[in-house]
Amino acid sequence: MKNLRLIAIAALAMILLVACAPKLKDTATGAPGPEADNAQSGDNSAASAPEQEVQETAQEAPAGESITVQEESQQPSEEEKAAFDLKGYYSAGEWSENDYKRALEQNKTMLLVFTSDRYPKAQEENADIEKALKGIETDRLVGFEVHFDDESASEFENMLAEKYGVLIQQTKVVARGDTVLLKDGKAWDEGRARTLLLRYR
Repeated sequence: MKNLRLIAIAALAMILLVACAPKLKDTATGAPGPEADNAQSGDNSAASAPEQEVQETAQEAPAGESITVQEESQQPSEEEKAAFDLKGYYSAGEWSENDYKRALEQNKTMLLVFTSDRYPKAQEENADIEKALKGIETDRLVGFEVHFDDESASEFENMLAEKYGVLIQQTKVVARGDTVLLKDGKAWDEGRARTLLLRYR
């Protein structure tokens, strides 16, 4: 009877030892048990939640696009084009002192046709010179009709006549800057105008 009791106590001790062995092992090694694993898993989920939210937010946000603003190009008026691209022939009253100065700045070759209201062939000669200039393909040559020594002449026109030493009507001066390339006191028709002006296109 006594032996049976001892056997029962020994068996119960073995059962308790087997049941407590994993806990004792985890305590000795410092490894977390199942509860610690669950807690750590919860912490990791909580920590990764903000990162996941940030990533999802970044993916949902539209990709940045470079925006190019194209300004409307304002086309210059015909008057502005004429002001910046002097060419052809300008009768008296169609040009100003500023146009002459601009021609100097653009290094144009200028034909100055000096005339006056008293010159009987002025209108006919101007028409021939204008035709000749239109027939010459060049952007370097520009012509100005210059009145001098009459009531319609401006102070600037009289100054130009003095500058280039013009004393008689129908004088033509071809100049580039302050350099006189040609000075002719003869009447011009379209043929003569074209022949002489072709040298300076």
